[in-house]
Amino acid sequence: MSYLFIILLFPFFAFSQNIATFSSADGSVKNVSLKEVKQAYQVVLNSTLNAPTRTQFVKDYVRYRVIVEEAYNDRSLVKSAKVRNSIVDSELRQALDQSVYKTFISKRMQAQLSKIDREVRNASNKALQAFYRANPYFNIHFIVLNIPQSADKAQISEIRKRAMEIHSKVLKSKKPFVDLVPLYSDNTFVGRGDINYSRTNLYPLVYDAVRSLKKNQITKPIRTPNGFYIIKLNRVVPFKEANVEDVKNQMRTEKRTKVFNEQLNKIQKKYKVRISNKLIKSI
Repeated sequence: MSYLFIILLFPFFAFSQNIATFSSADGSVKNVSLKEVKQAYQVVLNSTLNAPTRTQFVKDYVRYRVIVEEAYNDRSLVKSAKVRNSIVDSELRQALDQSVYKTFISKRMQAQLSKIDREVRNASNKALQAFYRANPYFNIHFIVLNIPQSADKAQISEIRKRAMEIHSKVLKSKKPFVDLVPLYSDNTFVGRGDINYSRTNLYPLVYDAVRSLKKNQITKPIRTPNGFYIIKLNRVVPFKEANVEDVKNQMRTEKRTKVFNEQLNKIQKKYKVRISNKLIKSI
């Protein structure tokens, strides 16, 4: 959920090819353009390591647009939805949309979010340890092969082939994995340090793959939006070495995300949303 707020900084515009449509409260049809979503998704890819898949991003982005419409139709917030149409400047209108969206969520979920904050603030050590067991930190090293933003299917296929070849060489090598990183990685500035990674700073697919490893095991190349990763698990970091406040923040985020999804999905059901699965592949 957190990545979604990055796209709120990105102004969207109207284009002819639409990846999604939905009906508003007054019966009119709203469009979500392919170009708009592509540009917004690129902003997320360039801003976070925890980027969602294309499919998930489209669903979340469309839901954001739906909630904006719902917010404008909430008369406790906006007396008339026409106020948005009176704003000529697109960036100003987008800023207003963001403000209305955030205020709407805050007011609708204030009681639930306050309850979550109290629960997490007062969480026992036993509860934090239980959460951490399901969401531990990992100490890893990794090799990454970058996928250029403009890469087509043929180029991605070549990068995948190269990743598989490197994976084979790594498994056969007698050198420590950390020494192989600068030999094979496209980004030698990362992947070698003694850094602990959590769920918040790894792609979900990567995090889940690492969770399935045993100590010193190496993953097959994992495809993410920005590259292929070959990862070695050095160790699972014990709770006593974890940052308790960070663990609490993760717990808070997980609980908040659950509430957000439940409430926003409930609202979205009032709208007839249509998403083109075919166009998702074009993002």
